[in-house]
Amino acid sequence: MVEPNSNGAYFGGIYEPEEFYSQYAGTLYDWNQLYPRIVAAIREVDAETPILTGGMGWSGVAWLPYLEPVDDPRTVYVVHQYEPQDEYTHQAPGGRNRYPGEMDLDFDNRPDAFNKAWLDAFLAPIDEFKATYGVPVAVDEFGVMRWVPGGAQYMQDAMALFESYGLNYALWEWPTSWAPFANDVRDFNFLLGPDPASITPVTNELQDVIVSYWQLNTMRPSNYGPAAETPAPSPTEVEAYQEPGTWWRPAVDTTWQWQLEGAIDTSFDVDMYDVDLFDTQAETVQALKDQGLAVICYISAGSWEDWRPDADRFPPEVLGKDYEGWPGEKWLDIRRLDLLAPILGARLDQCAAKGFDGVEPDNIDAYTNDTGFPLTYADQLAFNRWLAEQAHARGLSIGLKNDPQQVADLLPYFDWALTEDCFDQDWCEDVLPFIEAGKPVFAAEYTDTGIALSDFCPQANEMRVSAILKNRELDAHRAACR
Repeated sequence: MVEPNSNGAYFGGIYEPEEFYSQYAGTLYDWNQLYPRIVAAIREVDAETPILTGGMGWSGVAWLPYLEPVDDPRTVYVVHQYEPQDEYTHQAPGGRNRYPGEMDLDFDNRPDAFNKAWLDAFLAPIDEFKATYGVPVAVDEFGVMRWVPGGAQYMQDAMALFESYGLNYALWEWPTSWAPFANDVRDFNFLLGPDPASITPVTNELQDVIVSYWQLNTMRPSNYGPAAETPAPSPTEVEAYQEPGTWWRPAVDTTWQWQLEGAIDTSFDVDMYDVDLFDTQAETVQALKDQGLAVICYISAGSWEDWRPDADRFPPEVLGKDYEGWPGEKWLDIRRLDLLAPILGARLDQCAAKGFDGVEPDNIDAYTNDTGFPLTYADQLAFNRWLAEQAHARGLSIGLKNDPQQVADLLPYFDWALTEDCFDQDWCEDVLPFIEAGKPVFAAEYTDTGIALSDFCPQANEMRVSAILKNRELDAHRAACR
């Protein structure tokens, strides 16, 4: 990597980008006048190496919107995130500012709420920059001094937000074995724990949080904890990665048919078919695509099914309790990506190889069920985000199946939602953020509940939800609201 960095700018006390650019935009003090020339010079001798560049003000988040992207697809735009720096992340030992808590964050001498909502709002310019220019953005420095009160929760929330934005991120942790320098650079060394006087590694909460997020990395696995055992990606997986945004992104009013049992009835006048990965041949997929339709592959990502051709690949330690009501099916320990990633990755590879446009992963709300494993909200969030990343890496669209409690955290990762019984059970409003974000919601109601089209179609149409009525066995039968 090459990272030209403008560092900071200090012009008579100017620290705010609005004030700086109102006076110096377009001048030689403006980083936008220099860094494109650096990029061009590098590209004269090296067309491949990625280039990292941040904005002025030490690449602070607030300065990112003023950076003018260059016409180079291998330039990554970066930010450093330590805010609020003096008030929190860099406070001296014994500091009173705590996360979450209250402190004066806008310098008006009144306390403000300092919590995940504040962080989310502060980081919003990153998402806006990505959306405006369609370029990759990474956080290539962030962290807290290891003793700050609530530092583990701050890092937990920060990394959860980075994940929700789809960002790569690099921790600022600077240990050194050179004794003359060691005392000066151990403030961020999370291995030493919260005691400022500590000079030896100790188990601590901040370390646990950081390692838990490192373990989400399956492309370059962490050398800490279970993720250290995760196999490296195959050449096929690496080659399958595509440029962001090249997968199918359906419109809100997309119509659909869902059939997992019997010979596929291809006669429905719809925009999308959702069919079983294993039971549907590539020729059927192509026949549907020849009609101009999108085709989605169904897989169960959170459960083991004893009739699947790859059932014997699942090791016994990942198999949990029986899935009540579904003979031959057991819950999976979704925490064990070290064991599940190769199996589920192979399924996604097969989905892409057959020509499918996307994937419907079922049973991705396991933490709300009696699985036999102590699964948490965070476990499910990590697993679902991993699925979305892996699908997109293969050029596949992906839908959030049920899991309404995690919509806010998963909306940026998923391209559409699919619900079952949400009108009958009165929770469809929980997935409306998808509609508001311009992403469709595909809703299936079932005949065995006694619900009729007239019971839910008026509400579905008003909400712009693409709703259909199906038999529970998901055969060809379909009745639609529109």
